[in-house]
Amino acid sequence: MKIAIQLGVYDLNVGIVAIHNGLIFVGKRFKQGTWQMPQGDIEYNETPFQAAVRELREETGIVNVEWLGETNWHSYNFPDSVRKNKFFRSKSGKKQKWFYANVYDIDEVSLNEEFVDYKWEADEWVKRNIIGFKKSTYNYVFSNNIYEKIKTFI
Repeated sequence: MKIAIQLGVYDLNVGIVAIHNGLIFVGKRFKQGTWQMPQGDIEYNETPFQAAVRELREETGIVNVEWLGETNWHSYNFPDSVRKNKFFRSKSGKKQKWFYANVYDIDEVSLNEEFVDYKWEADEWVKRNIIGFKKSTYNYVFSNNIYEKIKTFI
């Protein structure tokens, strides 16, 4: 049984910016048809880094990476339209830590049931095409000093 860790009404969560040749992995969500980077809740007795490794492997099949850095914690709130879903009623949003990974072998991509398609896109495309309530988070992920330093090396 998976038990997600919560901090008040926020689930603690990780996101992964998987980078290959300067492009970012985005997956198309099964139910919503929206594009997003891999992310998932931190499970009980799991560190944020362990959760990032697990989520990247579970959602994309990618394991052959170099971990490049991580952000500070960042929160976003669910809009009312999301909170109407009974699963999200008692939650305000997510508190996330994002990890950056350089992907060596894109041939190992093997999607799980969360994504029906994937592609590699420039960060500007990713920021423009993400679902509205996550835009501030994605802007944060792509505009911090860590990502700016990483971009100069990849």
